[in-house]
Amino acid sequence: MKRVIISGFIAGLLVFMATISHAQQKRLLSLDKLKASVDYFNSIDTETVKNFIPNEQAYNWLAKNIPLFECPDSALQKIYYYRWWIFCGPVGRPALGRTKIG
Repeated sequence: MKRVIISGFIAGLLVFMATISHAQQKRLLSLDKLKASVDYFNSIDTETVKNFIPNEQAYNWLAKNIPLFECPDSALQKIYYYRWWIFCGPVGRPALGRTKIG
């Protein structure tokens, strides 16, 4: 009887773990708003100097490295993504250890 209970528990645990690992692979938030924001920021930036992460690579880097954010206030959402977008440029270099001082 004890073996049946333990076997049932282990089987249930394995099913639960498989479900969780599958759920973690799905995105809860869409990348569409990030893409629209980055496209807009890139369009208004002349990029006279190539940054650590060039504008053409900013979306891919951000999509892989930042937490997505959605809220009903579109201005707040745009500010959130703008602050991450400027992190890709000169503002982000010191934080990433890419600037030499002196």
